[in-house]
Amino acid sequence: MFSNSWIPVAIYMSATMLISFIATRMSPETLNRDLTDPEDAAHGKSGIIAVTSEAQHVQ
Repeated sequence: MFSNSWIPVAIYMSATMLISFIATRMSPETLNRDLTDPEDAAHGKSGIIAVTSEAQHVQ
């Protein structure tokens, strides 16, 4: 059916791209984090300090 065709290669490359994109979007950010510390390496933790509503009211 697809003998000597480029279509299976295009399908394979598209699937690989889609899987890579999804995996990249789902992985946590690791910038400025100590990944040897189990608490800092947890998903959802970031090295960036978030500004809370209490901190915004302090002058």
